[in-house]
Amino acid sequence: MAENISQVSNVTTKKADEEFNLSDILIVALNYWKWYLLSIIICLLCAFIYVKRSPNVYQRQATVMIKSEKGSSQLESEAATFEDLGIVSTSKSVDNELLVFKTKRLMIETARRLHLDVDYSREGHFREFNLYGSTPYTLSFPDAEEDEMFALKMTPEKGGKIRLHEFIVGKKKYMSDVYAAPGVPVKTPVGRVIVSKNERKSAEPLTGVDINVRKYNLKTVGLSYSARLQTALASKMASIITLTMQDVSKERAEEVLDTLVAVYNEDAINDKNKVVVNTDKFINERLETLEGELGGVDMTIANFKSSHQLTDISADASAFRSSYNAMEQKAADLQNQKAVAQYILDYIRSRIGDNRYDVIPNNAGVKNTQVETLISQYNTLTLQREKLQQDAGVNNPQVEDLGNSIDQLRTRIISSINSLIRSLDVEIANTNSRVSSGSSRLTAVPTQQKTVTNVERQQRIKENLYMYLLNKREANNLKKNMTESNARVLDPAEGSDSPVAPRKAMIMLLGLIIGIAIPSAILWFTVVGSTKVRSRKDIEKVLSMPFVGEIPEVVDNSRFAWLNKIRNFINQKQNKRRKHLDVVISKDSKDPVSEAIRVMRTNLHLLKAGDKNKKVIMMTSYIPGAGKTFVSSNLAMSMALTHRKVIIVDTDIRRGSLSAQYGRNLPGVTNYLGGYNDNIDELIVHSDKSEYLDILPAGVNAPNPAELLLLPKLEELIEQLKERYDYIILDNVPAQVVADAVIVNRVADMTIFVIRAGNLDRRMLPDVQQLHESGKFNNMCVVLNGVSKTHMYTSYYGYHQYQGYGYY
Repeated sequence: MAENISQVSNVTTKKADEEFNLSDILIVALNYWKWYLLSIIICLLCAFIYVKRSPNVYQRQATVMIKSEKGSSQLESEAATFEDLGIVSTSKSVDNELLVFKTKRLMIETARRLHLDVDYSREGHFREFNLYGSTPYTLSFPDAEEDEMFALKMTPEKGGKIRLHEFIVGKKKYMSDVYAAPGVPVKTPVGRVIVSKNERKSAEPLTGVDINVRKYNLKTVGLSYSARLQTALASKMASIITLTMQDVSKERAEEVLDTLVAVYNEDAINDKNKVVVNTDKFINERLETLEGELGGVDMTIANFKSSHQLTDISADASAFRSSYNAMEQKAADLQNQKAVAQYILDYIRSRIGDNRYDVIPNNAGVKNTQVETLISQYNTLTLQREKLQQDAGVNNPQVEDLGNSIDQLRTRIISSINSLIRSLDVEIANTNSRVSSGSSRLTAVPTQQKTVTNVERQQRIKENLYMYLLNKREANNLKKNMTESNARVLDPAEGSDSPVAPRKAMIMLLGLIIGIAIPSAILWFTVVGSTKVRSRKDIEKVLSMPFVGEIPEVVDNSRFAWLNKIRNFINQKQNKRRKHLDVVISKDSKDPVSEAIRVMRTNLHLLKAGDKNKKVIMMTSYIPGAGKTFVSSNLAMSMALTHRKVIIVDTDIRRGSLSAQYGRNLPGVTNYLGGYNDNIDELIVHSDKSEYLDILPAGVNAPNPAELLLLPKLEELIEQLKERYDYIILDNVPAQVVADAVIVNRVADMTIFVIRAGNLDRRMLPDVQQLHESGKFNNMCVVLNGVSKTHMYTSYYGYHQYQGYGYY
């Protein structure tokens, strides 16, 4: 049996496409067209409601160009040379700016400037409508923190009054009303509130309309807009960035993009000015020191000349002084360079700990190309590290790599400055030596001249340094005021007035597809996915015995069919039996079931091939519930309608399904077989449905049904019935349940094997075929009972189509 089940299962799997082709699917779908229509209507209605409840989303786009850095390092300039060859790409900085635009810090600042944490909306029939830019009044909350959340309603009323009500803070709701006037702070459950009139052209009066005002966490709002922002490069070789934002408010999307670009440029300018600010601070500190020193030198000269009553110094050695003064000037220049170098060295060494990554003042007066180049590179790396640390965190590997590079560069700067100071010391020493040798030649000059000369020399050194720093300060201020923004706006935020979402046509189409797919999926799993016998095709592919009929399922088309279904569900077993016992065929019946019974009657007559001795027809099945009694009763009635004498013998002496409708305890087969009553006339019950139809009940319950059926009296009973009737129909038990069916079949001329659609598993059909091949049942044929319209593929060409044309 297991092998047979496996074989039929394999056959069913291999021929699944042949069993259920496209025409079958269409027939099944047409039979359930009402369910399809209902499903489509419901899904389209759901799609329509979804479209109505979903706000329109608009898209806005802005285009900016990232300006190139003019003061880039030599390495970057050389890398740009190989960009066209594809060896080195210089778009890394532009890629970094893509990430900078999406940083939380910039978007939170944008949300803060536009007050995006306060949302305004009004109720509609299906959804809320956002009122950004169109609300007649705006609210500000001076006492509210940025992370605070609450809600209230604002209602503009006639006379210019604004009613604030229904305050919600956390889980508390305050129903008190507060009336406010524009510009006047009022106390409310959420703190002070200031109402301001919206001066925009898009503002609507909305008098008497409740406006929902919600205050959200500013950081959460900024993160939400940052997630919705899309950034992309216009081209791999270009430095143009496209910023895209989708929002339910066209005006808000435009303002968010424009403000974001402005915030980005301000942040870039502040970043670039950090070096200039530190340099300005250093210069101002040194100027203050020099001012004090120059005042002291001037006072020393004045006191010295006053105490010695000096007004002019003789120019006795004018020829010598020209060369001597040149040497002194050189010494002063060298001292100036050394002082500036020493200042910078002290400044670098004073930056320890977290301050070691501060920028170094540039253009401070060090006349050494190598030192100036190293300082410029140091400041560039320092700014890059600071910006990357803000975006990625201090533990980022790139931040640590930049820190190591900066530390190495600082060491090189210190080493270069030390070397510069040592070389200046040597040169100063040589110059001073030459000055000292020249001063010996001034011995003839009065001591006062020498003292004044030394003091005046210090004065000149400090004056030169002071004037130099003044010039540098002016140049630094000019650079500070001329700092350019990092991005240039090519196209401001703009876009189409048509919404990008929801896509109404697509959603309605999707609703239509789902409406078709839901019943299709249900039918597929319930009909195609079922392993039960569904139709005649399932039987004819496995069984070789003759197929004599296909009886449709009895459908209740009465007005109260739905009520009968409820009753059947409540009392399923009782109604199931009653349904099987109903005789639906009559003289004037033209329903599909009656026509199917007539077809089966005709096919049985053809199987007899004119042999009048084949009178005994036995009904059996594989398992209970196949409808044997229903088929027996209606077949007998159809034969009786042809004026043939027919008797139904209830040989199911265990249950007596046929006898139940006349009374289970009536005498019958068991009484005759047991020898209690040999008079057949006393046992036969005449049917009230036809004068040609009689019934022989099962009789009283017997303790040994199988033994009774083995008695020779069964043959005697059948022989007596053959003399009286044209047809004898034996309503028997299932063949697979008990042995009664095989025992009774010895007196049968034909065996009708009843299979009920949806009741027998297709994997059991090989067992039925084996019963036929084994010869246990005489002249087996098969009838399919209870075929639903869904599975009855021939219904459009058979009973259902031609039921109005009469009998077969």
